[in-house]
Amino acid sequence: MSVLANTNIVGNGTPGSCTENALRTAVQRGGTVTFSCGSNPHTITVSDDIVVSTTTIIDGGGTQQGGRITISGGNRTRVFRMENQKNLTVRNLTIRDGKEPGFGSGGAINGGWRGELVIENSIFDNNDGRAGNHEQGAGAVFMDIGNITVRNSLFTNNKGINGGGVHIVGGKLLIERSTFINNQTESGGSSIHGNGAASTPMARAPSSIRA
Repeated sequence: MSVLANTNIVGNGTPGSCTENALRTAVQRGGTVTFSCGSNPHTITVSDDIVVSTTTIIDGGGTQQGGRITISGGNRTRVFRMENQKNLTVRNLTIRDGKEPGFGSGGAINGGWRGELVIENSIFDNNDGRAGNHEQGAGAVFMDIGNITVRNSLFTNNKGINGGGVHIVGGKLLIERSTFINNQTESGGSSIHGNGAASTPMARAPSSIRA
């Protein structure tokens, strides 16, 4: 399991300290982002997408799928946007209610161009990318000519134009021990959609990929 030397903690042990601004500042600094939000699961709702501009690991903690931290777009905004050629790992996290704002793609995460995105033990629920165009329009996660790895994660109830769960253009997608279910699309690939000659979607058992 990857850990970066630079660690930034969101919160000081109370739910009230785990704010959008605290999360935004921690992600801006990069490195490994962890949370200290008290003993109960906690939700942080963002008002605009958080930009990933350097190599970052975001770890919500806990052992159960989806972890202890939920990041919500409040059905108003995308949650994370990666700058081009950046690396992001999302681990033990739930990302829900993200909404693509009408440009780009990905209701939860826009991976930019030639990025590296790793998703581990996480849940993507009720993200909406239908405001994007037909070339993009991913419900939860979009990547252009990059690499996406999904392990032990759940994509459910996401809605997009191409790929309700994941849309990758000209890159590589590796899926291990994950479930895609009840995702919807208006065009291609109810859960997963790949464009371009270099796209090589892969699913490794016992993953379950259903509409």
